[in-house]
Amino acid sequence: MATAFPYYPEWRIYPGYEGSLWREERLGDIKVLRAWHHATEAPRAFSRIAHELSLCLLSIPNIVRALRGASTAYIVSPDLALAWVASAIAGVMRKRRVLFVQDVMPDAAIELGMLR
Repeated sequence: MATAFPYYPEWRIYPGYEGSLWREERLGDIKVLRAWHHATEAPRAFSRIAHELSLCLLSIPNIVRALRGASTAYIVSPDLALAWVASAIAGVMRKRRVLFVQDVMPDAAIELGMLR
C-alpha cells in the first residue's frame, strides 16, 4: 500500500515521522509505503497546492513499488490529484484499475474561490 505520512486531522505530520522522505512499515501482513508531503496546521491555497504536489511527486516511487507483481491497482483516495497519478502509473504498468473516491473535501475548492 502506498500512502502519505499520517497528518490528519491536525494537518501536521505525526511525531516520529520527521526527518525522512519515505518510510516502510508493516501493519499486520500489509506492507505500507509512506511518502512525506507538505502539511501545515493552517492550510491555505498555497499550502494545499504544496501538499498536493509534494504528495503526488514523492509518492511515485512508492506507487511503482506497490504495483510490482500486482494484477490490479485498487486506488482509494480523497485526493483526486494523487488518484490521477496512481491511475496513470497503473495504466503505464498495464494494471487493471479500480478507483474508489471517498471523503472528497470541498473546502480546498472553497478556499481557492472555485466554490461557494
